[in-house]
Amino acid sequence: MSSYQGLEVIIDWLEFTVLDTTLKDVIDKFLNIPFAHFSPLAKGRFGYHNQLKWKGGHVYIMFTAIGEEISENTRIKQETGIHVMITGQGCRQYSSELSLETLLRRLSALPRVNFSRIDLAIDDYESKILNYDTNP
Repeated sequence: MSSYQGLEVIIDWLEFTVLDTTLKDVIDKFLNIPFAHFSPLAKGRFGYHNQLKWKGGHVYIMFTAIGEEISENTRIKQETGIHVMITGQGCRQYSSELSLETLLRRLSALPRVNFSRIDLAIDDYESKILNYDTNP
């Protein structure tokens, strides 16, 4: 969360796809969560064949594995990369332990990352943008 002139801004949804990387790097280096804290789901999403869900909250990792076994060393289909979705609730869960700003900095330094969705929530506690007490 960041504050600026009475406004508080938080990341409320984050989705990105990383190409030219490994499942292990996305989980360990970028998300900074141990692989053991993820569970495989029965099916993928968004055209990906495989999906993992963080046991600590609503963070999903989608990819297409080469082979049947899913582990942190699973080879993935490089053409489609690895897609990560952190929902609104997931952003708050992730932020309670880790920093979304640090995650964004790590990802921004990568040569092949696509941010497909970044939602921001702005709280205006001092009515700097909208004043609901004022009658038109």
